[in-house]
Amino acid sequence: MKLVGSKGAVRSAEFHKKKEREKKFYQFLFILVFLIVLVGPVFVLRSEKLKVSQVSVSGNAVTQSSEVESLVRERLSGYYLGLIPRSSTLFYPKNEIMDALDKQIPRLASVSVSLDGFRGVSVEVIEREPSALYCAELNDDEECYFLDNSGYIYSEAPDFTTGVYLIYRREPSLENPVDKYFLDKNEFVKVNKFINSLSKLEIEPVGILYKDSEYFLTQASGPKIMWNSNQDSDKLLIDLESFLKGSKLKAEEISNMSYLDLRFDNKIYYKARE
Repeated sequence: MKLVGSKGAVRSAEFHKKKEREKKFYQFLFILVFLIVLVGPVFVLRSEKLKVSQVSVSGNAVTQSSEVESLVRERLSGYYLGLIPRSSTLFYPKNEIMDALDKQIPRLASVSVSLDGFRGVSVEVIEREPSALYCAELNDDEECYFLDNSGYIYSEAPDFTTGVYLIYRREPSLENPVDKYFLDKNEFVKVNKFINSLSKLEIEPVGILYKDSEYFLTQASGPKIMWNSNQDSDKLLIDLESFLKGSKLKAEEISNMSYLDLRFDNKIYYKARE
């Protein structure tokens, strides 16, 4: 019998082969357990029972449900690292879905996404409400868009809406106005508040032009009103009210004026129509 020794120890060839077989067995066992631990969860996550199959949309009145659903399913397609499906209810890209809806459908003011059972995703939306129109002359034609009470321009408006809403314009016009603000948000809120307060003075605005940091308001009937963007709107309202109610001019004379110029502090200039 041939003996194999190591550091004074004597072992048979058969014993050595046995140890090699045990070593290979444990290596195989380790690889098998590793594969089970790695592949097992992936196999479970790829199960149809844990994949999103239904998308429900609620809260929309103008936005098509199919438009929302299409964007959601687009974000659910594919795999993470080529292994885990993005449609898995345990790892579905909730934040990515919300960001996509917010960026690609500006009409939506807010979006909420949640799971609906084991195989559904629920999308609840709140749509922006039109406060006025932004209109611009482009290519010898006028195009109008809805804007909300913050001045955010979010959707093209149909033709019949002109005459229904107050129209905002600016020079130069905004290019590709959707997903833009007519003015700085805070500035627009201030201007909009001032314009709304004019109703108590029986002023009915139909259009506002913003040009070179100045505003030009037109009425259905009555003079154009002009003021600067850096003027205090509360003081403007007081001065205008004092002029309209305290002036010796008759209401008929005022309505026949060409303009009221408020751009000079503590003074109101006016001009009669020719």
